Amino acid sequence: MLVLLVAAAVLNRKLTGYIITVLALVHIAASAGWRNLLPRSRPLYAVVTVVLTLLLAAVLGLLYVEFRQYLPSGNVDVRLRQYEAAWTAFLNSPIYGYAFLQGSGEDFREFVRLLNIPTHSDVLDILKHGGLIGLVLFLWGYVKLFRLIQRAVAATRDDHLLHAYFVGMRFFQFTAFITFLINPVLLKGPFLIVIWGGLGIAAGIAMCILRDRASSAAAAPAAGSVQ
Repeated sequence: MLVLLVAAAVLNRKLTGYIITVLALVHIAASAGWRNLLPRSRPLYAVVTVVLTLLLAAVLGLLYVEFRQYLPSGNVDVRLRQYEAAWTAFLNSPIYGYAFLQGSGEDFREFVRLLNIPTHSDVLDILKHGGLIGLVLFLWGYVKLFRLIQRAVAATRDDHLLHAYFVGMRFFQFTAFITFLINPVLLKGPFLIVIWGGLGIAAGIAMCILRDRASSAAAAPAAGSVQ
C-alpha cells in the first residue's frame, strides 16, 4: 500500500499530491511510534516528532527551491491572480459575499481568448460567494464531522480493523481541508463524490458504532442490578 501511495503521487505529478504523500508517510511513522511507547514517554516523543517534522518541511522546501525546474509549476502566477481577485471580491461584501448569485471563477484574457478559470482555493471561493456566513457554516459542519470521526477513533481501539479505518478517514478529512485551501476540488463532480461519499460512509458507520456502544454501556448497569 505504501508503494502504491508513492507511485500514485509520482504518476499524478501534482505538488498537492506530493505534499499529501509526505504528510501521510509522516503520519504513519509518528502513529506507529506513538502506539509502541509507554505513556510516560509520549510527551517527549510528541515534541521530538514536531521538531523533526518541521526540519523535514524546511529541507523539502529548500529542495523544492533548488530543483523546482524539474517539478510541476503549480501555475503560481495564475493562482496568485485568482487569490487576489477572490479576496478583493470578499472584501467588497464580507458578510454574505455574492450570496451565490454569480458563477464561480475569475475571468482571464489570454491573447484574444477570454477564459473563466475556477478559483484555485475552495476556501477563498466560499468567502467570495458566501462571505463570513458561508465560511462559518462550512467550518461548523466540517468540525462536527471531524469530531464524530474522532469519537469513533477512540471508541474502536479494541478493533484493529475499524480503528485503522477511522484513523485513515480522520487523516483523509484533515488533508482534504489542506487541499481545499489551494485547489478547486469542491467545484468538480468526481471529487465531490469521492470526498463527501467517503466521509458520509464514515459518518454513518461512526454513528452506528457509537449508538451501539452507548446502548451496551447503558444495558450493562441494568443487567448488573438485576443479578
